[in-house]
Amino acid sequence: MKHLLIVSFLILFFRLNAQIEHIQIVKKSNPLVPNISGYADGNIPYYLLCDSLGIRSSGGFIVNEFTISYRGEEYKIKGNTIPDSICVYIGSCKFEQIVFFNEIYAINKKNEVIRMYPFNLKAVKNEN
Repeated sequence: MKHLLIVSFLILFFRLNAQIEHIQIVKKSNPLVPNISGYADGNIPYYLLCDSLGIRSSGGFIVNEFTISYRGEEYKIKGNTIPDSICVYIGSCKFEQIVFFNEIYAINKKNEVIRMYPFNLKAVKNEN
C-alpha cells in the first residue's frame, strides 16, 4: 500500500511538472533612451561621463546634436561627445552635480532625424 501511494505521488508530480510553462523575461531597452557608458539616469562616475564614445543609443541611432546644461550654464553641442573644455569644467566643480542632456537629435538607420528622450546624470567622484 505504501509503494502504491509513493508511485501515485510520483505520477502526479511528473504530470504537474510537465504542465508548468517556463517563461523567460527579456528586458528590451528603448532605442529612444540615450545613455553614456550604459548610464541613462542616476549617478555616473566622473571619469565615465566624458567617455570618448559619447551619447549612444541601444537602437544604433547616431547622435549628432544635443544640449548640455549644468550649474546654470547651457551649451549646444554638435556631435555626440562632451567637449574636453566642458569635461574639465565639470571636473573642477564640486561633484554631486546634475548634468542635463536635452534636445538630443540623432539619425536612424533610414537616415531620418529623430528626437531622443532627454536624460540627466549626477557626476560623482566615485561610483560608490
